[in-house]
Amino acid sequence: MKRRYILTAAGLAALLLAFLFLVPQRVMKGNTRLYAVEWNGADMTETLSTEQRAALEALALDAQCARWQNPMGSFFLREDTVVLSLISDTMDGPCRFYLVGSMDRYAVTRNGKDYNLRDGETMLNAALDVLKGGQ
Repeated sequence: MKRRYILTAAGLAALLLAFLFLVPQRVMKGNTRLYAVEWNGADMTETLSTEQRAALEALALDAQCARWQNPMGSFFLREDTVVLSLISDTMDGPCRFYLVGSMDRYAVTRNGKDYNLRDGETMLNAALDVLKGGQ
């Protein structure tokens, strides 16, 4: 009988770990507004058209991240970098996407916590297409 409880507890722990590490979560929910865009350190916010802003907001709404926090923390921004800053009506503060292609690092900071992005390279390429005018 005791062995059954141990096996049940181990199974539940394995399910919890699988949920935390394998099942992604949406980064943003609700109404979002893009308020800043940086590309290789240059502020691109004022040069964006309405269509470009809408496309970047749609990218952010579709983004998914890991459920566990990023233990590495923040990292240096280098070339081939896009930073998207958004605010949502369902969050307590800003949400920032850090897409650093030169380091192959893709993260999001929301509510003061860092998370690894899923498919960050795809998001970076889509953001670069929008910024270059290809949408």
